[in-house]
Amino acid sequence: MTSSTSNTNTYLVETKPGTEAYVDSTLKKYYGDLFTEVSIASASDDTAGTILIDSDYELPLDAIRRINDVERAARVAHRISAVDGERLEAIERLCANAAASLTDGGSVELRVRVVPGTDNAITAAEIERVCREALCNTASDVTIDEETADYKLKVVSGVSCVCLSIVER
Repeated sequence: MTSSTSNTNTYLVETKPGTEAYVDSTLKKYYGDLFTEVSIASASDDTAGTILIDSDYELPLDAIRRINDVERAARVAHRISAVDGERLEAIERLCANAAASLTDGGSVELRVRVVPGTDNAITAAEIERVCREALCNTASDVTIDEETADYKLKVVSGVSCVCLSIVER
């Protein structure tokens, strides 16, 4: 674990359904002094819960992935904290850049977190629409969200920021 050379790093940790509190307490026990902020979004159905962590340090993702009930841990590639129409265009560009950067046979999962309850907030549906359009326009020969799709787009509401994490599978 080394101090980040740039600003704060953001990490996304997915948990098995219903285990967010357990994973959060385990993370805080071992790495809590390295965190600057933690946000938890509990899944309302049988989908994975998410924990979003800000840290001024590089966290040991391999060790975090070995914690019981952690499904996935990744560094967030881009984080957008302001929410307005201009930022929706920025999210669209990030989706297009992700699609353009794929290697042959690779795929990317885009995860967008939405600030709930603010009057000017971009909705999850708007983000999904622009990302889907950007993916289709950038890589017209791919399919999205089918079982054998090259791309999977998942929108989850409930975390205290808007972020886009790009994780190569």
